[in-house]
Amino acid sequence: MMSITPLDAWIRKKTQIGFKPAGKSFIHALKEYQLRLANETIDYARRHTSFYRKHLPSLPTIPLTDLSDMSRLPFTR
Repeated sequence: MMSITPLDAWIRKKTQIGFKPAGKSFIHALKEYQLRLANETIDYARRHTSFYRKHLPSLPTIPLTDLSDMSRLPFTR
């Protein structure tokens, strides 16, 4: 059994994932949390900035289903 490090405890506290998400491993719950925040950030940027509204119109409302989907997003240099 892996021991919980101070970093694990801090991440759980900050993300409010908790120590035993319903039947999920902590890593799985953390990835879901990161995915949700990435989708919220993309949605916010598209709705509140003219630059991203112009450059991200073709993406679905929730474009990412996995963190690896971030490679589909265009670079905005």
